[in-house]
Order: sequence, then structure tokens, then C-alpha cells
Amino acid sequence: TSYAYVNPPVAVLFGVLLAGEHVGPYDIAGMAVILLGVAIITLFKQRAKG
Repeated sequence: TSYAYVNPPVAVLFGVLLAGEHVGPYDIAGMAVILLGVAIITLFKQRAKG
């Protein structure tokens, strides 16, 4: 499950470093929403197992 947390920021970092992309506030907000969603899903899965 760690790849779900790592992939979005790494993809953005590669885009900035390799492709010269610019990261704006909407991009950062979108990444935060994605990571929060993954965290919530992971939390509920762990509670359902335990």
C-alpha cells in the first residue's frame, strides 16, 4: 500500500524535474485529496480486518 502514498508525489516531482512542468495550488490540492482518500481507505480496511 505504500506505493499509493509515494507514486503521486514522485510523479509530480519527475514532471517538474524532467519535463519542466509547473506545480500550482490546484495541483497540490488535488494531490492532497488523493493522498487523503488513500489514507481513509487504508484506515477503514485495517479497522474492518481487526
